[in-house]
Amino acid sequence: MKREIILSICLASLFRCTTQPYTSSQTLADQEAQLALAERAWLDAYDTNDRLVMSATLAEGFTITFPDGRIDTRDDVINGLDPTDDPDDDPTHYTEDRTIRVIGNTAILSGVYVNPGDPGEADDKSRYTDTWMLIEGQWKVVASHLSDYRADGID
Repeated sequence: MKREIILSICLASLFRCTTQPYTSSQTLADQEAQLALAERAWLDAYDTNDRLVMSATLAEGFTITFPDGRIDTRDDVINGLDPTDDPDDDPTHYTEDRTIRVIGNTAILSGVYVNPGDPGEADDKSRYTDTWMLIEGQWKVVASHLSDYRADGID
């Protein structure tokens, strides 16, 4: 039941984002709200292993760079999702301290990405920078970069 609820929320968020294409009359606040919903739908797609939502969110040519230097492509991410995995077994990913900067048809989202640890374990955190672009009227992620997280900012 929880899986169906999460999937419904995820699809509703994506539907809302994809059915409200960008128009030049949108305010900056409207664009930021759309991007926040799109980011949440993206995280939910990871949580629910939803290849359809992931495909709609990631632009052709998308890459993600991990702290160890590994780079995954759009296909790597989509094919890495396991639709047989029970999302109830995994905690929900989220972001903290997010900022959104919109510059024309490009947006930069940055902050701290949190992958919650199992009970009794520490959360896995990374700093992130995601580049989104308006493509055919829809916000899509074109690139993502994760860096090691240090709460004190000292290496």
